Amino acid sequence: MKYEKNNRIRPIQEKKTVSPEAKKRAILLAANVITFTVIYFAAVNLNVLVVHPRVFGFPIFLAHVVMTLYWIALAVFLVVYVIYNRAFSRKGITIEMLPDTWTAEQKTEFVEDGQRRLESSKWMLSVIIPLLVPIMLDAIYLFTWPMISNLFSLN
Repeated sequence: MKYEKNNRIRPIQEKKTVSPEAKKRAILLAANVITFTVIYFAAVNLNVLVVHPRVFGFPIFLAHVVMTLYWIALAVFLVVYVIYNRAFSRKGITIEMLPDTWTAEQKTEFVEDGQRRLESSKWMLSVIIPLLVPIMLDAIYLFTWPMISNLFSLN
């Protein structure tokens, strides 16, 4: 069976322009991801002793300190982001969805507050994502690398 060529006319798609603010935010995000990842893996791969074993009975290396700081910072930023945005309970709410007992002024203030909070907290994502990337890469390396290396071993 022979297929016919699809000859329908396709509409010309307009190129979407990216705002300078979005470009700046993307560059900042990429720079933060690279910086945080390099710092994380450099600290993890350095064999620097921070606290001698005589103090706690076991050694504490720079890797332990950096990993702990990344996890704590990630947890703090995530909790602050969710709390500041009020658990995203105002996202997608329109004026028509609000109670009729409210005045129009209260309704618009409620909706605008939710949008303002989402906009003003975008900067936190430029810290949350770069903190998350090296942790995820480290987890992938720790949990999948042994399986991958076993696939190619000759033992």
